[in-house]
Order: sequence, then structure tokens, then C-alpha cells
Amino acid sequence: MNKEENPSTRQCITAPEHHLKRLVRRQQRLYERPTGAIGASNEKAQLLSNKTHYSPHDPDARISVKPGKARKLNYHCSMAVDTAKGVISHIRADFADGRDSQHLPSLVMQVQGRLKENALLMQELLAEAGYSNGSNYFMLEQQGITGWIPVFGMYKPEIAGFPYDKEKDRYICPMGKPLPFKGFDRTADGRLLRNYWAAPKDCRQCASKPTCAPKARCRKITRTAYDEQYLRAYARQQSRRGKRMKKLRQSTVEPVFGSLVDHYGLRRVGVLGKSGAHKAMLLAAAAFNIRKYMRYKPKKSVSMAIAMEREQPHAHTFSYWFHPCRLPTIRERSVVN
Repeated sequence: MNKEENPSTRQCITAPEHHLKRLVRRQQRLYERPTGAIGASNEKAQLLSNKTHYSPHDPDARISVKPGKARKLNYHCSMAVDTAKGVISHIRADFADGRDSQHLPSLVMQVQGRLKENALLMQELLAEAGYSNGSNYFMLEQQGITGWIPVFGMYKPEIAGFPYDKEKDRYICPMGKPLPFKGFDRTADGRLLRNYWAAPKDCRQCASKPTCAPKARCRKITRTAYDEQYLRAYARQQSRRGKRMKKLRQSTVEPVFGSLVDHYGLRRVGVLGKSGAHKAMLLAAAAFNIRKYMRYKPKKSVSMAIAMEREQPHAHTFSYWFHPCRLPTIRERSVVN
């Protein structure tokens, strides 16, 4: 540090207090497992996290955590692909420490803007379960876009033994007692929740309290505020068309992303900063699209000749009107990965 530099004026990179406490508890649980954390026996072993570590050489890079893979500094690549021709319609670099679902609103806005400039409209969107989020489902419905995004595995459309009364907005316990809606709440991360709980006097007199609510005064149920949007997305996911859309997504965006990684230099980004990573991704996507355009062979337009009879003053002849009849166009869909 420079002698003239005041330590109080240096930039402080830190995380919220509740994030740090949660991280300490999680790491402690990993070390207390019977098998121990991976590499815990090594004296230099560390559970690195973006809450406690960063790279001075490249501060924009983030530590990404994926099951079965080593922790290392990465950038997140967000990409949109047209399902009709497999052309990349959007690509960008993001920080690798956020969830995929956090990037979807801005991705949709940017893709929609580009499509409208070319007189196109996105009507359906396919994405993997990482983009599953109640606010994302709500945003897509507000814009008139059908979202084929699988609901993440922890979501339960129903609570066993507690049927929901939609008319009165309440749940009914197995003993017939109501759990009415009591208000909204927010988590430390900003997620909006709906709270339902029974009257304490009903639970005190219930014989099932030791198993139903052993440590609470009464039984409480917490649901997401976007439960209706989740249910509609879950119904689409379980439908026959939803299964076809899943196969379409897997056959469209996964090969494109694999090609960029294996053949277009995106396995490792050799630049510093998010802007540099974004330029590298743009160049790779441009090279991919140029090659696809060069190999594209347009289909011949179907023409239909119609004979029309016309009377002439001195002769009886036929004139022909050629009207090109084009095949129906495929609706624009975009796949986000």
C-alpha cells in the first residue's frame, strides 16, 4: 500500500451480514459431516466463496460452484437461440455468482427489442429449470409470452393433507380447522411470500400437534406469492406439448453452446474484465452465425399459376396471372440458456 494512501478511503468489498453468517453455518456443517468436506484433511484446504474472496487480478471474475466440479473463476454466458434455424439471436457475459433466473428479465427485454427492430415478435420462450422463478413467470405472462420453463424440483404444487380453498384463500388442516391468509412477508434475499397459519387455540386442543407443529404455537404454511403462476407453469411442464418443448430445447440450444465451447474458443476466456469477456462471446457468436448463413440453402418458393379467361375485341385468348404462394412462416421462438 502506498504510504500516502489513507486506509479509510480504500474500497471495501464485502457481503451483507446475514450472508456471511449463513456461509459460516454452511461451511461448519460441511466440516462436521461424517465423511468430511472434500479435501478437508489438507491443511491448505479452503471452502472459497465470493462472499469472502475475490481476485485482485480480475475483480469481475467470480467463483462458480457446481456439483462435481472444482471451484474456479468464471464468467456466466447467457445466450438466446432461435429454434427455427438455430441462429444465435443474443449473447452476453454476466457475473458468475448470480442465479440464472436473475438474468432472465433483462435478457427478454434485450431480445424483444432486437426482434421488434426486425419486425419479429417472441411468442414462446424455452429455458432450463435454472430460470424458474415466480417473478419471471409473472413477467412473461404480462408480456404475452408463453414460458416453457420447468419448475424447479423443490416446488410442491400441493401440500399433503392440507387442501387449498381458493375462494376463501385458506388451507384446511386434516382436523378441519382453517389456516387463513395472514399477510405477506419477505426473505432476506427479497423473495415475496404469503403466510397462512391456524389459530393457536385450535392447535392447542389438537391431538396431532406433537407431530404437526411440535415446536411452534400453531401450524404455519408459507407459500410463494406467485403460486398461481407456478401452478400454470407446472401444468404446462406436465403436458404432452411441454415434454416436446423440453426435447426441442435440448436439441436446439445445447448443441449450439457445445459448439461455442469446443470449436469457437469459449472454453477459456483469455481477457480480463466482463466487457472483454462480452466481446469474446460476441465474436464467437458472430463466427457461428456467419458459418450457418454460408451453409444455409433457402427453400424454393412455391408458385401457383392461375388461368383467367379474358375477352378481346377481335380474338379469344388466355392470359396467365402468376401468384407466388409462400409456405406458412414459423413463429419466432427463443431459447435462453
